[in-house]
Amino acid sequence: RTDVYQAYCKNVSYYDFNSLYPHAMLNPMPVSLKKRINFEENVSIDGKPITMDSLIKEEFFGFVLAEIFCPDNIVNPTLPLRVGLKTIYPKGKWEGVYFFEELINAYNFGYIIKPLKGYEFTKSNIFTDYINHFYEKKKNSTGAERFISKNHLNMLYGIFGRKQINIKTIRIHPDELRLYATTHVIRAVLEIDNKN
Repeated sequence: RTDVYQAYCKNVSYYDFNSLYPHAMLNPMPVSLKKRINFEENVSIDGKPITMDSLIKEEFFGFVLAEIFCPDNIVNPTLPLRVGLKTIYPKGKWEGVYFFEELINAYNFGYIIKPLKGYEFTKSNIFTDYINHFYEKKKNSTGAERFISKNHLNMLYGIFGRKQINIKTIRIHPDELRLYATTHVIRAVLEIDNKN
């Protein structure tokens, strides 16, 4: 989310995060599905209805369909909602699917959240070696090597954030490539053999 504010302040310190998005990818990521849960039909370990508090206590990790309520007293809502072609940050009540860590953050800010269904995953730090490798290269180099290392860090999360519906991988005959290139944006060409 990007917000624009007209800010005014005196006697302050300004901080900039170094490699914020790559740093976030050092957190555990969902790896494989453990189980699907209907929270309305189940109870927590202590036999009570499943709530945000019980899921936090049980260290649930995954995605949750939840009933969300953002009270009016929250100045900057944090949970996004896709409406048509726009992403908004609403107040009021709606249902949505969110990564549970996002729900914990919103809950701590004062949102009222009722978990309905969930997909629990195993977790692992799958990007740690990659991030640490290129961060060290970026930190200890200059010029082209630093630029390439920084791009490796930034492109990693960009690859996962792109719209997959607009990306196609196709096989075509070399004679058709020129015609195809006049009507499509080609990101890469990989020659398989003289026919593809």
